[in-house]
Amino acid sequence: MKLSNENIAKTSQEIQDFFEKAGISKKDRLKLSLILEESLLRFQEHFGNDYEFKLSMSKWFSAPKIKIRIKGKSLNPLEEIISDEEPIFSPKIMQSLMHYENAGTVYRYENGYNEITAFSTKEQKAVKIPGGSITVAILLAVACTFSVKFLPPNVQTFLVDGVASPVFNTLMSLIVAVNIPLVFFSIISSVCTMEDITTFNTVGSKVIARFFILMFAMVGVAMVICEIFFPDNFI
Repeated sequence: MKLSNENIAKTSQEIQDFFEKAGISKKDRLKLSLILEESLLRFQEHFGNDYEFKLSMSKWFSAPKIKIRIKGKSLNPLEEIISDEEPIFSPKIMQSLMHYENAGTVYRYENGYNEITAFSTKEQKAVKIPGGSITVAILLAVACTFSVKFLPPNVQTFLVDGVASPVFNTLMSLIVAVNIPLVFFSIISSVCTMEDITTFNTVGSKVIARFFILMFAMVGVAMVICEIFFPDNFI
C-alpha cells in the first residue's frame, strides 16, 4: 500500500474501527489512531508518496495489535521532525498523546524495516452491584449469620453478647444521635421554603407515602430473612 494521502486516511479509519470492535476505550483508540496517522504522514514526507507500507492487524490473547512496516533508512517518526516546517504535532504533543491508559506504541528498526507496533487491552468496566455497598453489607451479614451456626455454643454466645451486641448498640446510638437533628432541620428547612399550603400538601403526602412504603418493604424483607435463618426465634 503506497504512502498516499488517500491510503493514509483509509488506514487511519481502519485502525479506529479495529480498536473499536476490540473494545478499546475511546480515549486510547483516538490517541493511537492520531499517533499512527501522524507517523505515516512523517514517513510520507521523508520517503515520498511512492513508498509502500504494510499494515497488519491481529489479536493476541484478545489484545489487539497493529503493526506498520516500511522498508528504508532508520527513521523514528515518534520523535524525529522531518522538515523545517512546523509539524502538525510537535514533539511535546506527540509525547502527550503517548500517555495511554491501557495501550502503548513502540518503534524499532530491524532488518532494514521501520516498524511501529501499537497495542492495547480491553477497557476495564467497573462491576456495578444493584444497591451498592448496602447490598454487599446485607449479603455479608447473611453469610456471617449462617456460618455462626457451625461454631460451638460458647463461641456463639461470646460473638453475640460480647461483640455483636455492643457494636450494634453503639452504631445505632450514633445513627440516632446524628440523624435525628439532620432530619429535623431538613424538614424545617423544606417547610420554610414552601410558598403555599397546596405545594406543602402535595409534596408532604408523597413523602409520607414513600416513607411508609419503604418501611413496610424493609420490614417484609427482614421477616423473610428471619423466617429463613432464625425460625426458632421468629415471632
